[in-house]
Amino acid sequence: MPWPIPPATKHEQFDFLQIILLLLYLYWAYQTIISLRGFSRPRPLPPTLSLHRFLILIPAHNEENVIAPLLESLYGQDYPTSHFDIYVICDNCTDNTAQIAHYFGARVLSRYDPEHPGKTHNIRWALSQITLDPYDAITIFDADNLVHPTFLTRMNEYLSAHPDAEAIQGYLDTKNAHDSWLTKAYALAYWYTNRFWQLARAQWGLSATLGGTGLVISTSCIKRLGWDMRSLTEDLELSTKLVLGGKKFTEMSGPSPMTKNPSGIVTAIASDSVGCKDTISCAGNTV
Repeated sequence: MPWPIPPATKHEQFDFLQIILLLLYLYWAYQTIISLRGFSRPRPLPPTLSLHRFLILIPAHNEENVIAPLLESLYGQDYPTSHFDIYVICDNCTDNTAQIAHYFGARVLSRYDPEHPGKTHNIRWALSQITLDPYDAITIFDADNLVHPTFLTRMNEYLSAHPDAEAIQGYLDTKNAHDSWLTKAYALAYWYTNRFWQLARAQWGLSATLGGTGLVISTSCIKRLGWDMRSLTEDLELSTKLVLGGKKFTEMSGPSPMTKNPSGIVTAIASDSVGCKDTISCAGNTV
């Protein structure tokens, strides 16, 4: 007959609680030390004469109300238009998204697959339709973004200074920061993360976090890894794959894509709940 296991004493329970608190404190101390590098200025990028070719992908589903300003900002880049192509990938669109994209001169790919909707499937399909060989890097934007006029120029400078870069995340910002208290909170989160998480980690030589929009991925990386993402948090999946593969990716300070955030609490909860669910799913698929 096995001996019964005595219940944990108060002293043993207290020791366990101390260990948990110590681990939390060490994590807090680690993040605090990392964030201190956010106070330093980013290293300036040297000018370059080389020009990389960019493939710009815009996944879109019924985006006729928001896509025109994005296309205006992209065609207003201070980067030679001969060195980037814009593809709008219409995912089961039933509005005038394709017609607006055609009007601005973008190339349009229309996909009709009601059983597999969403950004992840849309990008995977588009990459199978486009010849990637002419391009050095692939840039992804959400249809409601606005892009700073120097975005591609700065990305070109970064790729020239860091030819081994696998992926680069641009600064993220919000274009409706003053709509409500909620959008102000989103804006503060972006500004803090840009400076004391993304930039700070880049200054330490650590990998940053990909944000799903405003990111640049080298074509060689896409050819090697493919786009075999299985969740809505495709940015987190790609980040995880790169880290597990021993690759580093970084955030580039400077011009940022601006996105629109929900101004109502119900919409925000619904949107963030989906993100949290897929984050957990991504973790389960990766572990």
